[in-house]
Amino acid sequence: MLAGFAAGCLEEKFMSCARCVMSVIALSVFSAGAARAGMIDLTQAGTSVNIGGALWETTDYRTAGTGNIRPFLRVQANNTEQGYNTSARPTAFDEKGTLNYTHDVQIQDLGGRVVNGVPYYEILLDINENNNNQDRYLSLDQLKIFISPMGGQNTANIASLGTLVYDIDAATDNWLAMDFNLNAGSGQGDVRFLLPVSVLSGFSPTSYFILFSRFGDNMSSDDGVEEWSLTDQIVVPTPGTAVVLLAAGVVARRRRRG
Repeated sequence: MLAGFAAGCLEEKFMSCARCVMSVIALSVFSAGAARAGMIDLTQAGTSVNIGGALWETTDYRTAGTGNIRPFLRVQANNTEQGYNTSARPTAFDEKGTLNYTHDVQIQDLGGRVVNGVPYYEILLDINENNNNQDRYLSLDQLKIFISPMGGQNTANIASLGTLVYDIDAATDNWLAMDFNLNAGSGQGDVRFLLPVSVLSGFSPTSYFILFSRFGDNMSSDDGVEEWSLTDQIVVPTPGTAVVLLAAGVVARRRRRG
């Protein structure tokens, strides 16, 4: 597990030699389960980590091409990149693509799944980096979820996007280490983010779901777009308000499509 990261350090993928040493130490003590401070290793297949109640998993969803998933945010820039989903133009940061790929999303648009009896909203991340030892790694340094009654935002003031309901840095300064080579190729997914349905239970289904992400502070961005997408996974109805609300959201979305 450490060999790939050590090679990346030697090839200056990390910001400094000191940071390299700290990262290797972090890897050596990291284990699946509750997240530890600092770097979180998502470079190994089959990894599942709990960060603030949400699950982060490495996954290879090979039907990640357009038409099989529903992209809602693309960001792209060299070194560092950031942005949030909105239908406003121009955008505030490094958001890319037409409205097919970067646009507003409402809570009722979200798909989901049940894991160990708990219903989650499911968000997919497909990273695109150069497939070599030097550039294959990418860090996700910030991830914040906001809920707002207003869509079409284009502010550079992230704190004003809405009510903050999830932040990977809420408890401590976390960042996720990812490996493009794990599931190399555009259209093959890399990471699954599962947000508990209960986190959004107090909001209207028509409220706007805004995802802000920042990449590259610890492991730089070097190539194509990073893409966040939704799925059409349907939660199997079981007793409980949260599951009923999620199933209702899926039904409402399908009716709008028809």
